[in-house]
Amino acid sequence: MSNSIYPLIAGLVVSVAALSPGCRREAPKESKDVTVENGKPQVLSWHYNSVAKVLTLQANKYVLQGPVDFHLRAMWRYDVGDKKWVNLHIEPTSVTITKNESADKYVAKLSLDIGLYWLAWTENDVGYSSLVPCGMLCNDLMIGPPPSGYVVACIPDAKGGALAAFVPDPKIHCRDTATTASTSTTGKAG
Repeated sequence: MSNSIYPLIAGLVVSVAALSPGCRREAPKESKDVTVENGKPQVLSWHYNSVAKVLTLQANKYVLQGPVDFHLRAMWRYDVGDKKWVNLHIEPTSVTITKNESADKYVAKLSLDIGLYWLAWTENDVGYSSLVPCGMLCNDLMIGPPPSGYVVACIPDAKGGALAAFVPDPKIHCRDTATTASTSTTGKAG
């Protein structure tokens, strides 16, 4: 398996190139897909290595125009058995990355099991958040409209598969981070 950079997309919508054909573990390298929040393009991108079980957060060099102050504020994991979000109580992380450092400097490297996560962070004081599936991606998320208070998400499992399902909307259920970062979980269609 190659190590690829996935765009960290605010929400559930993933680039079509990252999902077709079929399920696969990686998106095209150095994708230029970005999300815009409050008129600002998102700079943070991510890569999950399912063998090493490490999530790497770094700046997308195609979007980074100048120095960006990153502040990773919160991380939650979806518990499939209990059908709820569990706060991982991470220590907030802050780092500034410039255009010259973007290929070499990480915002964070986190040891994580395969599963569905929700991250909240800021870039130069603009809040972002996103669902982050760590592991296999779903081929199809078309399971119908979610009930009120839920979103459609891809939940990777440790057996190498993934399930499209309705999960509690993290912008509602992960409330204690709402004051430190914007909690938008809808993105653009890829």
